Amino acid sequence: MPVSTISWQYFPRSQRLPDHLRQVVDVFKAVEASFQDHDARWQAWAASTDRATSSRPSMESNDVLRIVEPQLRAIGYDVEAPGARLELVVLWGPNGETRKAYEADAKREHAPGRETVIEVEAGGAHANNRWRKDLMEACIMPYVDYLVIAVRNHYWHTSGGRPISTRDFHIVTTELDALYESRRLELPLQGILVIGY
Repeated sequence: MPVSTISWQYFPRSQRLPDHLRQVVDVFKAVEASFQDHDARWQAWAASTDRATSSRPSMESNDVLRIVEPQLRAIGYDVEAPGARLELVVLWGPNGETRKAYEADAKREHAPGRETVIEVEAGGAHANNRWRKDLMEACIMPYVDYLVIAVRNHYWHTSGGRPISTRDFHIVTTELDALYESRRLELPLQGILVIGY
């Protein structure tokens, strides 16, 4: 049996991963061959001598979301689709009018009136601080208890024409470790699950 390339870490580390979040890990494990295939194609491209004339394999966050969408829907998640944004209102105005809302990639009620939000990131997770934006927005969403952030284990890209890899899962989990261990900031979330794919 091949070794799984899906990584995960739940925060706070002193608590067990809730069953409803284990289902999300299982979704990513069920389709990990798609991620392994992309990594293999990228590495073959990076090793080739004709990189300048061939197109670099790309897997954007929306591509990843489309891969996991059927399995997420099967376990009860609403998933963002083209033309169908998932908004979570954070401020209401007169007559219940939406004043401010954030969008999520997927969401599900894990308990009556309480939500779990999933954000899927690709190259921008670390490089563009997308995971920090996801965290901040989830903390502001009034009915959200759990946040799942999916990031690349290794984000393959080029710098100065040279192929390189950034260890996004490691970077994000290390930063969350520092946040939780410092005890300088108390988050309003019950838990955060980081999945590396």
